[in-house]
Amino acid sequence: MAEMDSWDEKLKAEYKEQQARRYNISHYVKGEKQQAKEEGEQKAKMEMALKMLRKKMSDPDILEIAGITPEQLDEIKRGKNK
Repeated sequence: MAEMDSWDEKLKAEYKEQQARRYNISHYVKGEKQQAKEEGEQKAKMEMALKMLRKKMSDPDILEIAGITPEQLDEIKRGKNK
């Protein structure tokens, strides 16, 4: 960074702009990875709940163990997640 002091203003501005772009891209990618992870976890929960339904487990047990909402359980029962 000390080297940057000798750069002209245009070069400094370009460098800062590149750094900002890298920062934004990095955060975007992290956000995409986090979203994919959350979607995967949600899919696993729904698949687990479906298996529990097939085993004739009670709704309260499914909700508690799978960690899904009553609305999500209703979706599974309606066949939207098979």
